[in-house]
Amino acid sequence: MIRALFGGSFDPFHRGHRSIIGELLDRELADVVHVVPAGRSPFKDEAGAGPDHRLEMTRLALAGCDGAVVEDLEIRRGGPSYTIDTLDAMRARHPGGAWRLVVGADSLAGLTRWRDAERILDEVRLIVFPRRGDHVDPPRDASSPLVVDGFDQDVSSTAVRAALDAGRVPDDLLSADVAAYIRRHRLYGCGETGG
Repeated sequence: MIRALFGGSFDPFHRGHRSIIGELLDRELADVVHVVPAGRSPFKDEAGAGPDHRLEMTRLALAGCDGAVVEDLEIRRGGPSYTIDTLDAMRARHPGGAWRLVVGADSLAGLTRWRDAERILDEVRLIVFPRRGDHVDPPRDASSPLVVDGFDQDVSSTAVRAALDAGRVPDDLLSADVAAYIRRHRLYGCGETGG
């Protein structure tokens, strides 16, 4: 059994995130993808939506997605979210099999600053999803990361939030359920009638 850990702020969870999961499963890079919204990233400012909202949007976006499991352990744990702690907890919960860590090329560039980065690189294989135009330069300690070529989703949560900040809900980038949730809860400055 190959399990992939796909963590992130998911602020909000968008179609690009869903496409990554689809690629992992369709290309048989993982049998199960564990999707873990971060409680609080040690490298980012506070998220635009609170952790419970980000968790719920992730669940809504992945409803009915066979092979994807949304995990709440980082949000329940509180404090900064460290990948090594999550990997340890997930491996204790699901012993045996192989684990892979899903990262974008932007995250890969800063991976050596992560807590226990050497141990992460020793214990899991990286799956790297570059954005259009990204150059992938894995850390020297990484054992042959899998770089997903031909993945052509250029959506970012930053772009989605920029549209939301401008008062427009980008329905083309969000699932209908997530867009409705954002409107209903007036997240990112959008209200029931806005956007």
